[in-house]
Amino acid sequence: MYLKLEVYIVPKTLSSTFAATSLSAALILSGCATSANLNKNYDKKTVMTGLFSTAKEAREKAKVLEIGKTPCPDGLKDVGFNPDAPNVEKLPGAKGLKHFLGTDNPQVSLRGEEDVDRIYNKFKRFFTVIYPIKNPQTNKDALYFNKQKSLVTGPDGEYFIICRDNVVDYHDFNGKENKNEAGEYKQVGGNVAEYFLRMIGNPLSLFGL
Repeated sequence: MYLKLEVYIVPKTLSSTFAATSLSAALILSGCATSANLNKNYDKKTVMTGLFSTAKEAREKAKVLEIGKTPCPDGLKDVGFNPDAPNVEKLPGAKGLKHFLGTDNPQVSLRGEEDVDRIYNKFKRFFTVIYPIKNPQTNKDALYFNKQKSLVTGPDGEYFIICRDNVVDYHDFNGKENKNEAGEYKQVGGNVAEYFLRMIGNPLSLFGL
């Protein structure tokens, strides 16, 4: 879309109605510009491994994993779950508690050194590998008054594999496969006046110039 931008100086004697009309026209014009230039209304945070891009893809690939048989973590690379891929998190022993016990803080009764050794020896049998599948994007209203609406969409989770005694013990996806969450933020005063003032001072700034 091509726009011919013309700047006019409005005499002070013009009515407030004309001024309001000018403001409306300015907002309409600004709406034709790329919204990203008008306001930070788009945000995307991606953390991926390059092995798969969705939970469905990860589950399909995980069909080759055999509980109690597939070597883990050493054999994961051969079946498409390279533990050395970018952004993969490797948690030995108790560091992966949240995934194989469901909590970071299990209630364990320890009465002496023997109990500590016993728990330690049990935990060190585990090794957890986490593959992030995070690609949520947030879209926010470019122009707003007192409330700015937003919508977050896309996958935001992780596929994890739990190894025990050097073989696959369990695996699953954790998180949201495809977010679709609407939100609303209170922004007192909004940003309409800000853009109008920017237009007066430098009209081309609305177009990123």
